[in-house]
Amino acid sequence: VERLDDEGRVLARADLPAEARSWRDGAVKALRGARTYRVTALAGDGSVAGAEQRRVLFSEPFEVSFLGAEATGRGRFRVSWRRAGATVVREFLVSPGEEIGAVAAGLDLRTGWRFLRYGGRREVAPRRVRMPRFRADGTVARSKDGGEVVYEVRTVPVATVREGAEVLLPGAAGASRWLLKVKDR
Repeated sequence: VERLDDEGRVLARADLPAEARSWRDGAVKALRGARTYRVTALAGDGSVAGAEQRRVLFSEPFEVSFLGAEATGRGRFRVSWRRAGATVVREFLVSPGEEIGAVAAGLDLRTGWRFLRYGGRREVAPRRVRMPRFRADGTVARSKDGGEVVYEVRTVPVATVREGAEVLLPGAAGASRWLLKVKDR
């Protein structure tokens, strides 16, 4: 089994026993791409009995997190990827329209995702809150014995705005995803 580069040069080679049905190559250095392999079968006398070449596409699972935006509109993103038993984590500063990720330190962390815009989303959710009780005339209700403010628990709609980034996913005919800003630690 041989792994070839785009020009057909051998990058890696492994001799396997005749009964072998599978082989695992070394870790990839990219989130997505292709590798070309050539499998050559040898006869008992060492002559070539057959050869086959295949291009194998791969796509490694990764996570993209939105960390926030600068006043200039550029977004900060974190790309996380499990590689060879460890987690690779890199942060990228990306302008709207640019791809999230880059080639850094020999690893291709280009995600194919594009940063479209930064903004906020309004979410309304019911929340139980403790609030003062008011009388019909608009004054705060107080206890008869001590004059303390009387409180009650009510369920009220509370609106919050959550920061996020819209990103365009590759090959999904214009499909986008809204990434909420991760909470500060």
